[in-house]
Amino acid sequence: MSPTDVVPFLVALVLGTFTLIRTPSLVRGQNTALWIAHALIVGCLLLAVTPIYVAVDGLLGGTNFTNLISHLAFNLIFLAVCRQVAQSVARPDLVHKISQGVGLFVLLTASCLTAAFFVLADTPATSMGLNGYREDPWVIAYKAASFVYAAYCSAILLPMLFAESRNSGTPGIHRWAKGLMATGFVLVVPVPVIHLAEFATATARTWVDLFLYTAILLVAVGPLLALVARKRRSYGRARATA
Repeated sequence: MSPTDVVPFLVALVLGTFTLIRTPSLVRGQNTALWIAHALIVGCLLLAVTPIYVAVDGLLGGTNFTNLISHLAFNLIFLAVCRQVAQSVARPDLVHKISQGVGLFVLLTASCLTAAFFVLADTPATSMGLNGYREDPWVIAYKAASFVYAAYCSAILLPMLFAESRNSGTPGIHRWAKGLMATGFVLVVPVPVIHLAEFATATARTWVDLFLYTAILLVAVGPLLALVARKRRSYGRARATA
Protein backbone atom coordinates (compact mmCIF):
# COMPACT_ATOMS: atom_id res chain seq x y z
CA MET A 1 0.00 0.00 0.00
CA SER A 2 1.47 3.34 -1.07
CA PRO A 3 1.64 6.41 1.23
CA THR A 4 -1.20 8.04 -0.73
CA ASP A 5 -3.40 5.02 0.06
CA VAL A 6 -2.73 5.09 3.79
CA VAL A 7 -4.76 8.23 4.54
CA PRO A 8 -8.07 7.12 2.96
CA PHE A 9 -7.60 3.64 4.45
CA LEU A 10 -7.10 5.03 7.96
CA VAL A 11 -10.02 7.44 7.59
CA ALA A 12 -12.15 4.50 6.40
CA LEU A 13 -11.14 2.54 9.52
CA VAL A 14 -12.12 5.43 11.79
CA LEU A 15 -15.48 5.91 10.08
CA GLY A 16 -16.03 2.16 10.01
CA THR A 17 -15.65 2.18 13.79
CA PHE A 18 -18.16 5.04 14.04
CA THR A 19 -20.55 3.00 11.88
CA LEU A 20 -20.24 -0.02 14.17
CA ILE A 21 -20.88 2.19 17.20
CA ARG A 22 -24.12 3.39 15.58
CA THR A 23 -25.27 -0.14 14.67
CA PRO A 24 -27.38 -0.66 17.86
CA SER A 25 -29.36 2.46 16.91
CA LEU A 26 -29.88 0.98 13.43
CA VAL A 27 -31.21 -2.24 14.97
CA ARG A 28 -33.72 -0.15 16.94
CA GLY A 29 -34.79 1.57 13.74
CA GLN A 30 -33.18 4.91 14.64
CA ASN A 31 -31.20 7.14 12.23
CA THR A 32 -31.21 4.51 9.49
CA ALA A 33 -30.32 7.05 6.78
CA LEU A 34 -27.35 8.28 8.79
CA TRP A 35 -26.06 4.74 9.29
CA ILE A 36 -26.37 4.02 5.58
CA ALA A 37 -24.54 7.29 4.81
CA HIS A 38 -21.69 6.26 7.13
CA ALA A 39 -21.48 2.85 5.45
CA LEU A 40 -21.47 4.43 1.98
CA ILE A 41 -18.71 6.89 2.84
CA VAL A 42 -16.62 4.01 4.20
CA GLY A 43 -17.14 2.26 0.87
CA CYS A 44 -16.14 5.39 -1.07
CA LEU A 45 -13.03 5.81 1.06
CA LEU A 46 -11.99 2.21 0.51
CA LEU A 47 -12.36 2.79 -3.24
CA ALA A 48 -9.73 5.52 -2.84
CA VAL A 49 -7.21 2.79 -1.91
CA THR A 50 -5.43 1.75 -5.10
CA PRO A 51 -5.46 -2.08 -4.77
CA ILE A 52 -9.17 -2.06 -3.87
CA TYR A 53 -10.03 0.40 -6.65
CA VAL A 54 -8.11 -1.58 -9.27
CA ALA A 55 -9.77 -4.84 -8.20
CA VAL A 56 -13.31 -3.41 -8.19
CA ASP A 57 -12.85 -1.49 -11.42
CA GLY A 58 -11.51 -4.62 -13.07
CA LEU A 59 -14.76 -6.38 -12.21
CA LEU A 60 -16.70 -3.51 -13.80
CA GLY A 61 -14.77 -3.53 -17.05
CA GLY A 62 -11.62 -1.58 -16.23
CA THR A 63 -12.83 1.76 -17.65
CA ASN A 64 -13.00 3.73 -14.35
CA PHE A 65 -16.75 3.31 -14.02
CA THR A 66 -15.99 2.69 -10.36
CA ASN A 67 -14.84 6.29 -10.03
CA LEU A 68 -18.14 7.57 -11.41
CA ILE A 69 -20.14 5.36 -9.05
CA SER A 70 -18.18 6.60 -6.01
CA HIS A 71 -18.70 10.25 -6.96
CA LEU A 72 -22.44 9.82 -7.54
CA ALA A 73 -22.69 7.95 -4.24
CA PHE A 74 -20.95 10.90 -2.56
CA ASN A 75 -23.89 13.09 -3.59
CA LEU A 76 -26.34 10.66 -1.99
CA ILE A 77 -24.22 10.62 1.16
CA PHE A 78 -24.43 14.40 1.44
CA LEU A 79 -28.16 14.29 0.79
CA ALA A 80 -28.68 11.86 3.68
CA VAL A 81 -26.23 13.47 6.11
CA CYS A 82 -27.20 17.09 5.54
CA ARG A 83 -30.91 16.30 5.59
CA GLN A 84 -30.43 14.49 8.92
CA VAL A 85 -28.48 17.44 10.35
CA ALA A 86 -31.26 19.84 9.39
CA GLN A 87 -33.92 17.54 10.86
CA SER A 88 -31.97 17.18 14.11
CA VAL A 89 -32.42 20.89 14.83
CA ALA A 90 -36.02 21.01 13.58
CA ARG A 91 -35.30 23.13 10.52
CA PRO A 92 -37.78 22.01 7.81
CA ASP A 93 -36.79 25.05 5.74
CA LEU A 94 -33.24 23.71 5.48
CA VAL A 95 -34.52 20.20 4.76
CA HIS A 96 -36.48 21.67 1.84
CA LYS A 97 -33.45 23.56 0.52
CA ILE A 98 -31.35 20.40 0.67
CA SER A 99 -33.66 17.71 -0.68
CA GLN A 100 -36.47 19.54 -2.48
CA GLY A 101 -36.87 22.56 -4.73
CA VAL A 102 -33.53 24.16 -5.51
CA GLY A 103 -31.63 21.44 -3.66
CA LEU A 104 -33.16 18.67 -5.77
CA PHE A 105 -32.44 20.69 -8.92
CA VAL A 106 -28.78 21.13 -7.90
CA LEU A 107 -28.48 17.44 -7.06
CA LEU A 108 -29.91 16.25 -10.37
CA THR A 109 -28.09 18.84 -12.48
CA ALA A 110 -24.72 18.22 -10.81
CA SER A 111 -25.16 14.44 -11.10
CA CYS A 112 -26.10 14.67 -14.79
CA LEU A 113 -23.15 16.95 -15.53
CA THR A 114 -20.84 14.63 -13.63
CA ALA A 115 -21.99 11.67 -15.72
CA ALA A 116 -21.81 13.69 -18.97
CA PHE A 117 -18.27 14.95 -18.30
CA PHE A 118 -17.21 11.40 -17.41
CA VAL A 119 -18.49 10.15 -20.77
CA LEU A 120 -16.72 13.00 -22.60
CA ALA A 121 -13.42 12.32 -20.80
CA ASP A 122 -10.96 9.91 -22.37
CA THR A 123 -10.28 7.37 -19.60
CA PRO A 124 -9.96 4.00 -21.37
CA ALA A 125 -7.98 2.13 -18.71
CA THR A 126 -8.15 1.82 -14.92
CA SER A 127 -6.40 4.73 -13.20
CA MET A 128 -6.73 5.42 -9.47
CA GLY A 129 -8.45 8.78 -9.03
CA LEU A 130 -8.13 9.24 -12.80
CA ASN A 131 -4.66 10.56 -11.97
CA GLY A 132 -3.33 9.27 -15.26
CA TYR A 133 -5.78 11.51 -17.11
CA ARG A 134 -5.69 14.71 -15.08
CA GLU A 135 -4.40 16.69 -18.08
CA ASP A 136 -7.73 16.07 -19.80
CA PRO A 137 -9.94 19.17 -19.27
CA TRP A 138 -13.05 16.98 -19.21
CA VAL A 139 -11.61 15.07 -16.26
CA ILE A 140 -11.09 18.33 -14.36
CA ALA A 141 -14.64 19.43 -15.20
CA TYR A 142 -15.91 16.02 -14.07
CA LYS A 143 -14.10 16.29 -10.74
CA ALA A 144 -15.40 19.82 -10.13
CA ALA A 145 -19.00 18.96 -11.03
CA SER A 146 -19.00 15.91 -8.75
CA PHE A 147 -18.60 18.13 -5.65
CA VAL A 148 -21.04 20.93 -6.55
CA TYR A 149 -23.97 19.44 -4.62
CA ALA A 150 -21.81 18.72 -1.56
CA ALA A 151 -20.58 22.32 -1.61
CA TYR A 152 -24.16 23.59 -1.97
CA CYS A 153 -25.45 21.55 1.00
CA SER A 154 -22.49 22.61 3.11
CA ALA A 155 -23.12 26.28 2.39
CA ILE A 156 -26.81 25.88 3.28
CA LEU A 157 -26.02 24.39 6.71
CA LEU A 158 -23.14 26.64 7.74
CA PRO A 159 -25.08 29.63 9.20
CA MET A 160 -27.25 27.33 11.33
CA LEU A 161 -24.32 25.21 12.52
CA PHE A 162 -22.21 28.18 13.55
CA ALA A 163 -25.21 29.75 15.32
CA GLU A 164 -25.84 26.49 17.20
CA SER A 165 -22.17 26.20 18.16
CA ARG A 166 -22.34 29.65 19.80
CA ASN A 167 -25.72 29.14 21.48
CA SER A 168 -25.10 29.31 25.23
CA GLY A 169 -28.41 27.55 25.85
CA THR A 170 -27.17 24.42 24.09
CA PRO A 171 -25.24 21.78 26.11
CA GLY A 172 -21.48 22.03 25.65
CA ILE A 173 -21.01 18.69 23.91
CA HIS A 174 -23.67 19.63 21.35
CA ARG A 175 -21.97 22.96 20.72
CA TRP A 176 -18.71 21.12 20.10
CA ALA A 177 -20.49 18.71 17.75
CA LYS A 178 -22.02 21.53 15.72
CA GLY A 179 -18.74 23.47 15.70
CA LEU A 180 -16.77 20.49 14.38
CA MET A 181 -19.37 19.82 11.72
CA ALA A 182 -19.40 23.48 10.69
CA THR A 183 -15.62 23.46 10.32
CA GLY A 184 -15.85 20.32 8.21
CA PHE A 185 -18.51 21.78 5.94
CA VAL A 186 -16.46 24.96 5.54
CA LEU A 187 -13.72 22.83 4.01
CA VAL A 188 -16.15 21.25 1.53
CA VAL A 189 -17.47 24.54 0.09
CA PRO A 190 -14.34 25.49 -1.94
CA VAL A 191 -13.62 21.97 -3.28
CA PRO A 192 -15.21 22.50 -6.75
CA VAL A 193 -13.24 25.73 -7.18
CA ILE A 194 -10.02 24.04 -6.07
CA HIS A 195 -10.62 21.35 -8.69
CA LEU A 196 -11.09 24.04 -11.33
CA ALA A 197 -7.76 25.52 -10.22
CA GLU A 198 -6.18 22.41 -11.75
CA PHE A 199 -6.60 24.17 -15.09
CA ALA A 200 -3.85 26.51 -13.84
CA THR A 201 -1.73 24.24 -11.62
CA ALA A 202 -1.64 20.49 -11.01
CA THR A 203 -0.71 21.01 -7.34
CA ALA A 204 -4.32 22.00 -6.61
CA ARG A 205 -5.29 18.32 -6.45
CA THR A 206 -3.21 17.92 -3.26
CA TRP A 207 -5.34 20.56 -1.54
CA VAL A 208 -8.51 18.73 -2.52
CA ASP A 209 -7.40 15.58 -0.67
CA LEU A 210 -6.36 17.60 2.39
CA PHE A 211 -9.66 19.47 2.54
CA LEU A 212 -11.87 16.45 1.86
CA TYR A 213 -10.35 13.92 4.25
CA THR A 214 -10.23 16.48 7.06
CA ALA A 215 -13.83 17.50 6.35
CA ILE A 216 -15.05 13.90 6.36
CA LEU A 217 -13.50 13.25 9.78
CA LEU A 218 -14.85 16.46 11.30
CA VAL A 219 -18.36 15.97 9.95
CA ALA A 220 -18.40 12.34 11.14
CA VAL A 221 -17.19 13.22 14.65
CA GLY A 222 -20.06 15.69 15.12
CA PRO A 223 -22.92 13.14 15.05
CA LEU A 224 -20.83 10.77 17.16
CA LEU A 225 -20.51 13.40 19.89
CA ALA A 226 -24.27 13.99 19.72
CA LEU A 227 -24.81 10.23 20.12
CA VAL A 228 -22.51 10.18 23.14
CA ALA A 229 -24.47 13.08 24.65
CA ARG A 230 -27.76 11.20 24.17
CA LYS A 231 -26.29 8.08 25.79
CA ARG A 232 -25.08 10.13 28.76
CA ARG A 233 -28.53 11.67 29.21
CA SER A 234 -30.22 8.26 29.01
CA TYR A 235 -27.74 6.81 31.52
CA GLY A 236 -28.32 9.78 33.84
CA ARG A 237 -32.10 9.37 33.72
CA ALA A 238 -31.78 5.62 34.33
CA ARG A 239 -29.65 6.22 37.43
CA ALA A 240 -32.04 8.91 38.70
CA THR A 241 -35.02 6.54 38.50
CA ALA A 242 -33.16 3.50 39.86
